Amino acid sequence: MSSSSAAPAINKPHWMLCLGLECMRRGEGYNETISSTTTIMDSLLSPIPEKEREERSKHWTGPMTAMVDMVHGEKDFYMPKRFLEIQDEVRGLEIREDDLFIVSYPKAGTTWSQEMVWQLREGMNLEGGRVAIPKRVPFIEVECLVQRGPGAPDKSVEGFKTLPSPRIGKTHLRSPYLPKDLLSTKGKVIYVTRNPKDVCVSFYHHEKLLNNHQYTGSFEKFAELFLEGKVAYGSYWEHLKYGLEIRQLKNVLFITYEDMKKDIKTEMRRVLEFMEWPELSQKKLDALADHLSFSSCKVNPALNFNPDGDELDEKNPKEFIRKGVVGDWKNMFSTELSEAFDAKMKSYPELMDFTMQYDA
Repeated sequence: MSSSSAAPAINKPHWMLCLGLECMRRGEGYNETISSTTTIMDSLLSPIPEKEREERSKHWTGPMTAMVDMVHGEKDFYMPKRFLEIQDEVRGLEIREDDLFIVSYPKAGTTWSQEMVWQLREGMNLEGGRVAIPKRVPFIEVECLVQRGPGAPDKSVEGFKTLPSPRIGKTHLRSPYLPKDLLSTKGKVIYVTRNPKDVCVSFYHHEKLLNNHQYTGSFEKFAELFLEGKVAYGSYWEHLKYGLEIRQLKNVLFITYEDMKKDIKTEMRRVLEFMEWPELSQKKLDALADHLSFSSCKVNPALNFNPDGDELDEKNPKEFIRKGVVGDWKNMFSTELSEAFDAKMKSYPELMDFTMQYDA
């Protein structure tokens, strides 16, 4: 076969993706356009090699950890093996016209965004906000991130299906593993991102925190795996690339953790406009901004909860919210590691026009 005849086969997935994006801009049949490519990609998930599994077991050492038996797929997608049990259910999730999905890579400010969005939808309801955020804005695929056992979340996808409208859901998945109808004309998406250096530091502490993960390796090793896309959800950079691809769509709002830190009221107004929710008075915006401040979130048990459900005391300070700052990576990164992250960013031409904010 000549090189000229081979080229169309190589370029076809990209061509189909571009056509799909154009269809979404016009409100046409995006799902039919990409259905064949997503089915093919789904089938490519496979277990990691045994040698890699053994190496992971040296760093994730908890008896209940779900982070050793992993599967991987194209574009550095990497998940616990239990994801195979729910991937078809997630892909087939029926999207309603008034659904809202908060999509982000882990530790990008998702919990903070969940609280902001839920409060805005409710017109500020601090009393209702006493209910733990996972119950108000469910984590759709959380059941696959832990081993089965007492107290472990079960049937999280099924639970989301049964919620009354309007639903708000949280997910860290990216295409093609999201619900196949999510980026059609149904529903809306708020995509949240944060600079990768701070994400890596926060993710490291998160993996150490959870009984169901129990990472006991060094930060340097975790950062190495993060760069390789060998942490849950895979490559940060592939996830961001996906977010930038969809940000131009009419049913997607793209926000950053750093912009929320700089001016939370402006970001709240953007969400209200995007969702076509009623405007809030300046008094309510001020009160909600105070509610969403780090000092308030830190002492709010509905947000800063112990994810393992253990009783908290001074010897067991398992708090979900840690520092909430921009630039904490400087306390953990060596010069060489920072340069490695910069080089990784530069290796993605699609990300070069995006201004990353590494400092407050």
